[in-house]
Amino acid sequence: MSHKAAKAVNSLLKPYIRRILLKTHPDFFTHDVKKKKINQASFQTLQNVLAPILQERFRDSENNKPDRAVKLEFYLKNSKVNSKLSRIEHTLPISSPKSALDLWTTTTSILDLCRKIGIQVMPSDIDAAEQMISSLSKQHSSPSYARKPAPSLSQIFANELYQSPLAQNVTDVSNRLPKLQLDKNELLFFQPHMNSKIKESMKSNLQQALPMLCPERWWQKVPLLCVEDEQVINGIDVSGILVFTANMSTKDMQNCIEENLDLKLKEYQEHLGAQSTPKR
Repeated sequence: MSHKAAKAVNSLLKPYIRRILLKTHPDFFTHDVKKKKINQASFQTLQNVLAPILQERFRDSENNKPDRAVKLEFYLKNSKVNSKLSRIEHTLPISSPKSALDLWTTTTSILDLCRKIGIQVMPSDIDAAEQMISSLSKQHSSPSYARKPAPSLSQIFANELYQSPLAQNVTDVSNRLPKLQLDKNELLFFQPHMNSKIKESMKSNLQQALPMLCPERWWQKVPLLCVEDEQVINGIDVSGILVFTANMSTKDMQNCIEENLDLKLKEYQEHLGAQSTPKR
């Protein structure tokens, strides 16, 4: 197992593991033996998978266990507040991570588990994990991979950032287009009472992503609402409004625009038409 990769994943995941425990600890269900046993078994399974990542003494041990998917099932603390989150199921794709790619694949799955149980995940953490998976996958698929020593994590990040066609395209686009000012867009809205750190993070991510989102098609042409998560807009009419959530990567934003833009533009124009029609 790559010690550098394990340390990087350890640093990223530790805060989330604590939050998972605070929502799923078996002792919260002493009144319900069945739920307590299920949470106990699932958390033990999760600890077994993460032991080589979170505890250095396990990293040098021989690991010959076969890879297989692992199913987890958790009952959540305070589930009465939201019945939809009373119980969740999640499948980890790898039961025994060995390579750096295994580690980062496991990381994205853990972050997805966090989102399922209502834990806020920083977009920068999701992007970092996805970037590493993309980088390592390219390294594994390279014909010369077996003949070259594996690059360090810092080398991988540097290569991807400065040499990839995507990074070059982003730089080219940024140079060609004037930087769009978020505060100049009167159709950009943020969720009321949004956590200030999440709001600043969303602003930063949106500013960086804009050149890749074809802004000439929609920026200042249709309202954009930024929220912490989808639960915020439950029961709210968002017709004619694009919605970005805090956990969206740049790719997620691109998909959201491609899938919804035509309809949102049409709905927004209909709203404007209805408002301009005089009442009789």
